[in-house]
Amino acid sequence: MSFERRLRDGLAAAAARVEPDTERALVRVWLHRRRRRLFRPLFGAVAVAVAVAMIVLLVPVFLAISAERRDEAVTRELAATYTAELPDTPGLNLAGRWFLTVRADGSANVGGPPGLTIRGPGPAGTYVRLDDQRLRTNLFYNDLCTGEGLYGWRRDGDVLIFTVVEDTCAARRMLLTTSTWNR
Repeated sequence: MSFERRLRDGLAAAAARVEPDTERALVRVWLHRRRRRLFRPLFGAVAVAVAVAMIVLLVPVFLAISAERRDEAVTRELAATYTAELPDTPGLNLAGRWFLTVRADGSANVGGPPGLTIRGPGPAGTYVRLDDQRLRTNLFYNDLCTGEGLYGWRRDGDVLIFTVVEDTCAARRMLLTTSTWNR
């Protein structure tokens, strides 16, 4: 008998002794496929949840950075000294030339006419803050006003115009809105 024939017979005899457990192998394949089907949507849901969480966490950061850059650009454009001439108003003692110096960082100083006396040496207030749409201030807080005022603003050429958004202080309203602020 040839070598090839002996090899075939030997392999056939060995194959006849092995009985594959096809049923068990099919069950394992079926379970593996079922697990993949069960977990695939779960992995998809987890991926979507992570993406949503990243958006929720990062979008406000990017918006804040964008708003901060916009505010900086606007206040750099406004950076100048503006003056306004207030008429004499009974009971307020604010008549004269006033100045508003806006700095590039959005902060500002306000000064009154020489010799101005309210209850202190000048228009006391701890802050005047401009951003891209609003001016927030507590000007006159310890002399004529309580609380703070909120004003909208716009610029028309070299003129800065304020409108009251919310303020209960008559002196602040008069100072900021009744006169033209010229650069």
